[in-house]
Amino acid sequence: MLFLEKIDFGNKQLYNYMGKKNKILRTDFLVEESKIIQDNIKRMSSNSFLIKGWTITLFSGILLFTDSSRQIMLFMIIPIILFWYIDAYFLRQERLFREIYNWVIENRLKTDAFLFDLNTNRFKDKVASTIRLVFSKSLFLFYITMLFMIIIIWVLSYYKLIS
Repeated sequence: MLFLEKIDFGNKQLYNYMGKKNKILRTDFLVEESKIIQDNIKRMSSNSFLIKGWTITLFSGILLFTDSSRQIMLFMIIPIILFWYIDAYFLRQERLFREIYNWVIENRLKTDAFLFDLNTNRFKDKVASTIRLVFSKSLFLFYITMLFMIIIIWVLSYYKLIS
């Protein structure tokens, strides 16, 4: 004998027959939910890549203004630091979605809890804060190199060692 089970997610309700069909339905949910989470992870990685591209573009623009104004070059450090923070934010979001993905892979076939729930707040204690990720190896080396080069070029142009 099969029993009727009500599955509630969002404002939709599904009725699932417990038994063999329950396992099949949960497997379908697992596949679809993991696709959605993987899309979010890809989006966060893409955003991080775009931020790095904009930073390199800004850095190239700073080098073009080296001759005309040293003050502009020093002022452009602020957007690079802001891009650095935004990149760390996207890295944190990516890691949070990876935690959701790992939880779904481990638990979806056992339970319907948090079905299609992409709220990352339940994993915020498992992932380092945005400020800590600013100093992660991948971000720190990329952005500190640019800041260091801007300061060196500014000092050299200030003392008229380069024109």
